[in-house]
Amino acid sequence: MSYSDDAGVTWKDAKSVEKADGGVLWIAPNGGLLVFYSLNGHICSSACPNASDASPVWMPQVSVGEGLATGTPVVCKDRRWALPAQKIGVGPMVYKTATMGMSWDALDGPRDVPEDVKAQGNNPHLYICADGRLAIVCCSHGTSYSYVSISDDGGSTWGKPERFAYNADRNFALTNLAVGNVLMVKNNRIDHRAYSYAKGLYAYLTPLDGKYWHGGLQLDGREDAVNPVVAVSRGVVYIAYTRNVKGVNEIYLVTTSEREVAEAWGF
Repeated sequence: MSYSDDAGVTWKDAKSVEKADGGVLWIAPNGGLLVFYSLNGHICSSACPNASDASPVWMPQVSVGEGLATGTPVVCKDRRWALPAQKIGVGPMVYKTATMGMSWDALDGPRDVPEDVKAQGNNPHLYICADGRLAIVCCSHGTSYSYVSISDDGGSTWGKPERFAYNADRNFALTNLAVGNVLMVKNNRIDHRAYSYAKGLYAYLTPLDGKYWHGGLQLDGREDAVNPVVAVSRGVVYIAYTRNVKGVNEIYLVTTSEREVAEAWGF
């Protein structure tokens, strides 16, 4: 993890956690910075309440639960924070906290996956529907589709999963935007069924029900642009992703806006 104080032009003060897997950063509603990572199959978190100070201080590590953190948390209508996670051999799940990350409760994700989608999902991500309900999106095993499932009770129970979009080849990013859309960044075009290889990186928008998509901004046309992560600040959308260049992973950063994504023609 590195810091930038000039909108990503330069980076400094790299920090690492040895033998950690994954890594999710989130700016919480209280202004603190949280990082989630897995150690030996167990999710941990660390909080930095003064990340903008000249000398930021990290709080002691907190245990979240089993699995791998797969996306940024969201704030549910009950004001609790919800973190999407993947539990190996089980499937998607959600961890929730009412104590600003000091302790977490484990909730199952959707399990009643329809036959035409098939089996457990992976890489779960969360977003909030227009009416405040909680939605989880997962890629599926053995089919071309990702699916979405809606919870009326903040993640305690889940509705019947439905097709959402074609799978990303690697990971994808999904986040609520302030003006009402959900932003998704994925490998391959939204209408590209094959998912055995990455073919470009694209950004799309959907209203809060996810039933149709518009925009389609090509962020990088190269086949090895994968694993996007997204942050939004003051109307600017920051998208970081990796490329494997001559056997070495390199991190790239692009900036865009909701308007630019919406006006794209979906290459």
